[in-house]
Amino acid sequence: QRRRWRDGPFHTKEEAIAHRDKGKRLRGTPATICSVWLLDWVERTKVELYAEEREADANIKHRHVRLHLAPNLDRIRIGDLRVGDLNHLWRKLNDEGLSRKTINNVKSTLSVALADAVADGLLNVNPVRDSRLPRQHRGTADQSPAPDALEKVLEDDDLLRFLRWCLDNVYQSTWALPLLVIADTGMRRGEALGIHWESIDFQAGTLKIERQVVQLDAGKLAVRLLKTKASRRAIPLAPRTLAALQAYRRRLPVHPISGLVFTNADGRALIPDSLTQFVEKVLVSQLDLPKSFSPHALRRSPSRIPLAADIPAFDVSKRLGHSNPF
Repeated sequence: QRRRWRDGPFHTKEEAIAHRDKGKRLRGTPATICSVWLLDWVERTKVELYAEEREADANIKHRHVRLHLAPNLDRIRIGDLRVGDLNHLWRKLNDEGLSRKTINNVKSTLSVALADAVADGLLNVNPVRDSRLPRQHRGTADQSPAPDALEKVLEDDDLLRFLRWCLDNVYQSTWALPLLVIADTGMRRGEALGIHWESIDFQAGTLKIERQVVQLDAGKLAVRLLKTKASRRAIPLAPRTLAALQAYRRRLPVHPISGLVFTNADGRALIPDSLTQFVEKVLVSQLDLPKSFSPHALRRSPSRIPLAADIPAFDVSKRLGHSNPF
Protein backbone atom coordinates (compact mmCIF):
# COMPACT_ATOMS: atom_id res chain seq x y z
CA GLN A 1 0.00 0.00 0.00
CA ARG A 2 1.14 3.51 -0.75
CA ARG A 3 2.29 5.51 2.24
CA ARG A 4 0.10 8.53 2.84
CA TRP A 5 1.85 11.72 3.91
CA ARG A 6 0.63 13.54 7.00
CA ASP A 7 -1.63 16.47 6.14
CA GLY A 8 0.31 19.69 6.26
CA PRO A 9 1.02 22.90 4.36
CA PHE A 10 2.77 21.04 1.47
CA HIS A 11 1.21 18.56 -0.98
CA THR A 12 4.43 16.61 -1.64
CA LYS A 13 7.79 16.01 -0.04
CA GLU A 14 9.47 17.64 -3.02
CA GLU A 15 7.44 20.82 -2.49
CA ALA A 16 8.48 20.94 1.17
CA ILE A 17 12.15 20.48 0.30
CA ALA A 18 11.95 23.18 -2.36
CA HIS A 19 10.34 25.53 0.13
CA ARG A 20 13.06 24.79 2.66
CA ASP A 21 15.88 25.34 0.16
CA LYS A 22 14.47 28.67 -0.99
CA GLY A 23 14.43 29.84 2.64
CA LYS A 24 10.89 31.23 2.43
CA ARG A 25 8.86 31.77 5.57
CA LEU A 26 6.01 29.36 6.23
CA ARG A 27 2.58 30.94 5.75
CA GLY A 28 0.64 27.70 5.89
CA THR A 29 -2.72 26.41 4.71
CA PRO A 30 -5.94 25.62 6.59
CA ALA A 31 -4.39 22.21 7.39
CA THR A 32 -1.39 23.75 9.19
CA ILE A 33 -1.28 23.00 12.91
CA CYS A 34 -2.09 26.10 14.97
CA SER A 35 1.09 25.98 17.03
CA VAL A 36 3.27 25.82 13.90
CA TRP A 37 1.41 28.67 12.24
CA LEU A 38 1.41 30.85 15.36
CA LEU A 39 5.15 30.45 15.95
CA ASP A 40 5.80 31.40 12.33
CA TRP A 41 3.35 34.31 12.56
CA VAL A 42 4.94 35.75 15.69
CA GLU A 43 8.41 35.63 14.14
CA ARG A 44 7.17 37.53 11.08
CA THR A 45 5.26 39.98 13.27
CA LYS A 46 8.29 40.49 15.48
CA VAL A 47 10.38 41.61 12.50
CA GLU A 48 7.67 44.06 11.44
CA LEU A 49 7.23 45.53 14.93
CA TYR A 50 10.97 45.88 15.45
CA ALA A 51 11.16 47.84 12.18
CA GLU A 52 8.51 50.19 13.65
CA GLU A 53 10.53 50.48 16.92
CA ARG A 54 7.78 48.67 18.84
CA GLU A 55 10.06 46.18 20.52
CA ALA A 56 8.07 45.90 23.75
CA ASP A 57 4.89 45.01 21.85
CA ALA A 58 6.80 42.42 19.80
CA ASN A 59 8.28 40.79 22.89
CA ILE A 60 4.90 40.62 24.64
CA LYS A 61 3.28 38.91 21.63
CA HIS A 62 6.22 36.50 21.39
CA ARG A 63 5.86 35.60 25.08
CA HIS A 64 2.11 35.04 24.77
CA VAL A 65 2.53 32.72 21.80
CA ARG A 66 5.47 30.80 23.23
CA LEU A 67 4.11 30.30 26.75
CA HIS A 68 0.32 30.11 26.40
CA LEU A 69 -0.94 29.76 22.83
CA ALA A 70 1.39 27.38 20.97
CA PRO A 71 1.58 24.77 23.78
CA ASN A 72 -2.24 24.65 24.12
CA LEU A 73 -3.13 24.69 20.41
CA ASP A 74 -0.64 22.09 19.20
CA ARG A 75 -3.18 19.48 18.02
CA ILE A 76 -5.69 21.62 16.12
CA ARG A 77 -5.50 22.64 12.48
CA ILE A 78 -5.91 26.34 12.04
CA GLY A 79 -8.79 25.82 9.60
CA ASP A 80 -10.60 23.75 12.24
CA LEU A 81 -10.21 26.26 15.07
CA ARG A 82 -13.59 27.02 16.62
CA VAL A 83 -15.04 29.18 19.38
CA GLY A 84 -15.40 26.16 21.68
CA ASP A 85 -11.67 25.44 21.41
CA LEU A 86 -10.88 28.97 22.56
CA ASN A 87 -13.41 28.91 25.40
CA HIS A 88 -11.71 25.73 26.60
CA LEU A 89 -8.32 27.49 26.34
CA TRP A 90 -9.46 30.48 28.42
CA ARG A 91 -10.85 28.15 31.11
CA LYS A 92 -7.59 26.22 31.19
CA LEU A 93 -5.51 29.39 31.58
CA ASN A 94 -7.87 30.53 34.32
CA ASP A 95 -7.50 27.21 36.15
CA GLU A 96 -3.72 27.52 35.89
CA GLY A 97 -3.90 30.69 37.96
CA LEU A 98 -3.44 33.39 35.32
CA SER A 99 -5.11 36.67 36.15
CA ARG A 100 -8.07 37.87 34.14
CA LYS A 101 -5.99 40.76 32.79
CA THR A 102 -3.26 38.39 31.56
CA ILE A 103 -5.81 36.14 29.86
CA ASN A 104 -7.35 39.19 28.20
CA ASN A 105 -3.92 40.20 26.91
CA VAL A 106 -3.31 36.68 25.54
CA LYS A 107 -6.73 36.81 23.93
CA SER A 108 -5.85 40.12 22.25
CA THR A 109 -2.64 38.66 20.84
CA LEU A 110 -4.52 35.67 19.40
CA SER A 111 -7.16 37.98 17.95
CA VAL A 112 -4.51 39.95 16.06
CA ALA A 113 -2.91 36.73 14.81
CA LEU A 114 -6.16 35.17 13.60
CA ALA A 115 -7.17 38.41 11.89
CA ASP A 116 -4.10 37.84 9.70
CA ALA A 117 -5.20 34.24 9.20
CA VAL A 118 -8.58 35.48 7.96
CA ALA A 119 -6.85 37.93 5.63
CA ASP A 120 -4.71 35.06 4.26
CA GLY A 121 -7.80 32.93 3.62
CA LEU A 122 -7.02 30.30 6.26
CA LEU A 123 -10.19 31.09 8.25
CA ASN A 124 -13.58 32.44 7.25
CA VAL A 125 -14.16 34.37 10.49
CA ASN A 126 -12.09 35.18 13.54
CA PRO A 127 -13.33 32.85 16.36
CA VAL A 128 -11.76 35.02 19.06
CA ARG A 129 -14.51 37.59 18.50
CA ASP A 130 -17.24 35.27 19.83
CA SER A 131 -15.20 33.49 22.49
CA ARG A 132 -15.84 34.30 26.14
CA LEU A 133 -13.70 34.30 29.25
CA PRO A 134 -14.97 32.18 32.18
CA ARG A 135 -17.66 33.92 34.15
CA GLN A 136 -17.24 34.54 37.83
CA HIS A 137 -20.34 34.00 39.97
CA ARG A 138 -21.76 37.12 41.52
CA GLY A 139 -20.21 37.78 44.90
CA THR A 140 -17.27 35.43 44.40
CA ALA A 141 -15.04 37.80 42.41
CA ASP A 142 -12.24 39.13 44.56
CA GLN A 143 -12.15 42.91 44.07
CA SER A 144 -9.27 43.45 46.49
CA PRO A 145 -5.71 44.00 45.25
CA ALA A 146 -3.36 41.10 44.73
CA PRO A 147 -2.08 39.66 48.02
CA ASP A 148 1.31 41.34 47.79
CA ALA A 149 0.19 44.58 46.09
CA LEU A 150 -0.07 46.50 49.35
CA GLU A 151 3.15 44.99 50.64
CA LYS A 152 5.07 46.45 47.70
CA VAL A 153 4.20 50.02 48.69
CA LEU A 154 6.66 51.22 51.30
CA GLU A 155 5.39 52.42 54.64
CA ASP A 156 6.50 55.86 55.78
CA ASP A 157 9.43 54.60 57.88
CA ASP A 158 10.68 52.33 55.09
CA LEU A 159 10.27 55.09 52.50
CA LEU A 160 12.23 57.60 54.59
CA ARG A 161 15.02 55.06 55.14
CA PHE A 162 15.07 54.33 51.41
CA LEU A 163 15.22 58.03 50.45
CA ARG A 164 17.96 58.68 53.00
CA TRP A 165 20.04 55.91 51.43
CA CYS A 166 19.52 57.41 47.96
CA LEU A 167 20.66 60.88 49.08
CA ASP A 168 23.68 59.52 50.95
CA ASN A 169 24.89 57.35 48.06
CA VAL A 170 24.45 59.55 44.98
CA TYR A 171 28.14 59.23 44.09
CA GLN A 172 28.86 55.85 45.68
CA SER A 173 26.14 53.85 43.91
CA THR A 174 25.16 53.86 40.23
CA TRP A 175 21.51 53.36 41.13
CA ALA A 176 21.01 55.83 44.01
CA LEU A 177 20.09 58.91 41.95
CA PRO A 178 17.88 57.05 39.42
CA LEU A 179 15.95 55.52 42.34
CA LEU A 180 15.58 58.95 43.98
CA VAL A 181 14.18 60.36 40.71
CA ILE A 182 11.73 57.45 40.41
CA ALA A 183 10.61 57.79 44.03
CA ASP A 184 10.01 61.54 43.78
CA THR A 185 8.38 61.61 40.35
CA GLY A 186 6.69 58.22 39.91
CA MET A 187 8.49 57.62 36.62
CA ARG A 188 8.89 54.18 35.10
CA ARG A 189 12.40 52.74 35.32
CA GLY A 190 12.97 52.96 31.55
CA GLU A 191 11.80 56.59 31.56
CA ALA A 192 14.17 57.49 34.39
CA LEU A 193 17.17 55.88 32.67
CA GLY A 194 16.23 57.62 29.41
CA ILE A 195 16.42 61.19 30.80
CA HIS A 196 18.59 63.59 28.76
CA TRP A 197 20.20 66.63 30.32
CA GLU A 198 18.47 68.82 27.75
CA SER A 199 15.11 67.66 29.11
CA ILE A 200 15.79 69.22 32.53
CA ASP A 201 14.95 72.90 33.04
CA PHE A 202 16.91 73.79 36.17
CA GLN A 203 15.54 77.32 36.30
CA ALA A 204 11.90 76.30 36.12
CA GLY A 205 12.52 73.11 38.10
CA THR A 206 10.73 70.89 35.58
CA LEU A 207 11.53 67.74 33.64
CA LYS A 208 10.23 66.71 30.20
CA ILE A 209 9.68 62.96 30.01
CA GLU A 210 9.92 62.05 26.33
CA ARG A 211 12.14 58.98 25.99
CA GLN A 212 12.76 55.63 27.57
CA VAL A 213 15.45 52.95 27.52
CA VAL A 214 14.15 49.77 25.86
CA GLN A 215 15.74 46.34 26.15
CA LEU A 216 16.05 44.50 22.84
CA ASP A 217 17.07 40.93 22.09
CA ALA A 218 20.56 39.68 22.92
CA GLY A 219 21.01 42.26 25.68
CA LYS A 220 20.98 45.26 23.33
CA LEU A 221 19.54 48.60 24.41
CA ALA A 222 17.88 51.45 22.55
CA VAL A 223 16.55 54.87 23.53
CA ARG A 224 13.06 55.36 22.08
CA LEU A 225 10.40 58.06 22.16
CA LEU A 226 7.48 57.20 24.40
CA LYS A 227 4.53 55.70 22.53
CA THR A 228 1.57 57.80 23.64
CA LYS A 229 0.91 61.51 24.15
CA ALA A 230 -0.12 60.81 27.74
CA SER A 231 3.31 59.28 28.42
CA ARG A 232 5.14 62.31 27.00
CA ARG A 233 4.70 64.88 29.76
CA ALA A 234 6.40 67.62 31.77
CA ILE A 235 6.42 67.39 35.56
CA PRO A 236 7.85 69.52 38.39
CA LEU A 237 10.84 68.16 40.28
CA ALA A 238 11.08 68.03 44.05
CA PRO A 239 13.68 70.49 45.44
CA ARG A 240 15.88 67.69 46.79
CA THR A 241 15.83 65.88 43.42
CA LEU A 242 16.66 69.08 41.54
CA ALA A 243 19.54 69.85 43.92
CA ALA A 244 20.90 66.31 43.63
CA LEU A 245 20.79 66.47 39.82
CA GLN A 246 22.56 69.86 39.80
CA ALA A 247 25.33 68.57 42.07
CA TYR A 248 25.60 65.41 39.98
CA ARG A 249 26.03 67.42 36.77
CA ARG A 250 28.73 69.64 38.27
CA ARG A 251 30.71 66.60 39.32
CA LEU A 252 30.20 64.42 36.22
CA PRO A 253 30.55 65.90 32.71
CA VAL A 254 27.85 65.38 30.11
CA HIS A 255 28.67 62.57 27.69
CA PRO A 256 29.03 64.20 24.23
CA ILE A 257 27.39 61.34 22.32
CA SER A 258 24.43 60.06 24.30
CA GLY A 259 23.61 63.12 26.42
CA LEU A 260 21.97 60.78 28.94
CA VAL A 261 21.97 61.64 32.62
CA PHE A 262 22.59 58.08 33.77
CA THR A 263 25.25 56.11 31.88
CA ASN A 264 27.99 53.60 32.48
CA ALA A 265 31.70 54.42 32.16
CA ASP A 266 31.48 54.20 28.35
CA GLY A 267 28.58 56.64 28.15
CA ARG A 268 26.07 53.94 27.24
CA ALA A 269 22.60 53.63 28.72
CA LEU A 270 22.08 51.59 31.88
CA ILE A 271 20.10 48.34 31.75
CA PRO A 272 16.61 48.58 33.37
CA ASP A 273 16.70 44.93 34.47
CA SER A 274 19.96 45.58 36.30
CA LEU A 275 18.24 48.30 38.32
CA THR A 276 15.50 45.89 39.35
CA GLN A 277 17.99 43.16 40.22
CA PHE A 278 20.01 45.54 42.39
CA VAL A 279 16.91 46.55 44.35
CA GLU A 280 15.58 43.01 44.80
CA LYS A 281 18.88 41.24 45.50
CA VAL A 282 20.86 43.92 47.37
CA LEU A 283 18.83 46.85 48.61
CA VAL A 284 15.87 44.89 50.00
CA SER A 285 18.05 42.97 52.44
CA GLN A 286 20.42 45.88 53.12
CA LEU A 287 17.61 48.26 54.14
CA ASP A 288 15.25 45.58 55.50
CA LEU A 289 12.50 46.41 52.99
CA PRO A 290 9.53 44.15 52.12
CA LYS A 291 10.69 41.17 50.09
CA SER A 292 8.11 41.87 47.38
CA PHE A 293 9.35 45.45 46.88
CA SER A 294 10.50 46.46 43.39
CA PRO A 295 11.33 49.78 41.64
CA HIS A 296 7.91 49.79 39.96
CA ALA A 297 6.27 49.99 43.39
CA LEU A 298 7.83 53.44 43.79
CA ARG A 299 5.29 54.71 41.26
CA ARG A 300 2.64 54.32 43.96
CA SER A 301 4.57 56.22 46.63
CA PRO A 302 4.42 59.76 45.15
CA SER A 303 0.74 59.26 44.25
CA ARG A 304 -0.36 58.65 47.84
CA ILE A 305 0.28 62.22 49.07
CA PRO A 306 -1.63 64.05 46.29
CA LEU A 307 -4.60 61.71 46.68
CA ALA A 308 -4.57 62.25 50.43
CA ALA A 309 -4.63 66.02 49.76
CA ASP A 310 -7.81 65.66 47.67
CA ILE A 311 -6.05 66.40 44.37
CA PRO A 312 -8.11 64.85 41.52
CA ALA A 313 -7.09 61.36 40.46
CA PHE A 314 -6.93 62.61 36.85
CA ASP A 315 -4.07 65.00 37.71
CA VAL A 316 -2.18 62.29 39.58
CA SER A 317 -2.67 59.89 36.66
CA LYS A 318 -1.43 62.53 34.21
CA ARG A 319 1.73 63.00 36.27
CA LEU A 320 2.36 59.23 36.26
CA GLY A 321 1.85 59.03 32.49
CA HIS A 322 -1.25 56.81 32.49
CA SER A 323 -3.28 56.78 29.29
CA ASN A 324 -6.48 56.18 31.28
CA PRO A 325 -6.90 57.30 34.91
CA PHE A 326 -9.75 54.83 35.55
